[in-house]
Amino acid sequence: MEAVSVISQQCRSSLAPIRFFARIGLDIGLASARVLWPFQTRPSVCPAKPWSWTSTERSAMAAHSALIGKAGEMMVAAELMRRGVEVAQPHSDVGVDLLAYRLEPGSTVPSRIVPVQVKSASNVAFNFHKSWLTKSTNLVLVWRLETLPEFYIFDSLARIEEALGATFSASKSWAENGVYAVTSPGAAVLERMTPHRDRWDRIIGQL
Repeated sequence: MEAVSVISQQCRSSLAPIRFFARIGLDIGLASARVLWPFQTRPSVCPAKPWSWTSTERSAMAAHSALIGKAGEMMVAAELMRRGVEVAQPHSDVGVDLLAYRLEPGSTVPSRIVPVQVKSASNVAFNFHKSWLTKSTNLVLVWRLETLPEFYIFDSLARIEEALGATFSASKSWAENGVYAVTSPGAAVLERMTPHRDRWDRIIGQL
C-alpha cells in the first residue's frame, strides 16, 4: 500500500506539467516519443482516465486563442508523424507553421521539404484567406479542436475554391478581397468540405 501511495503522489506531480501536451496527441513522457492519437491517456502507472477538458482548461483556451493555434499545429504534426513523416517547426514567424520532410536511410539531409500552414478553431470555422497561401499552398484546417478534431487538407487554391463552391468563389469578397467566411455554415457548405477531410496524401505525396 505504501508503494501504491508513493506512485500515486508521483503521478500527480509528474503529470501536471505535461497534461495538456499528452492530451493533444504527443506522449512526451516516454523516451520512445511514441505518438498517441486520438486522445489516449499517458501510459504510466497512473490510473487511466477518459480524455476531457476541465473547466480551468476551457477557460484558459478561451482566454488565449494562441493556445488554440499551437494545439492545432501539434495535432497536425502528430498526424503526419504517425504516418511516417518527420516534422519541424520554425521558431520564427516565417509565414509557415510546419515543415514536413522525410530522410532517406543513412541521410541527415532531407531531399524535399514541404511547408504547411495550419489554421485551427475550437468549433467549425469556414474561413479562407488567399494570403494564407503566400508562402505555402498547403493548408490544414483543424475544426472542433476542443472535442474530436477534424482535419481538412488543401494543397492548392483550386482545392480551396472547390470547397467554397461556384457562388462563393465568384463573390466580391473572395475575388477582390481574397477573404471568405461563413459564421454558421449550412449542410451544403459542410458537404463541400467532406472530400477534403483527412487527405494527408496531398501533403505526403509531395515528399
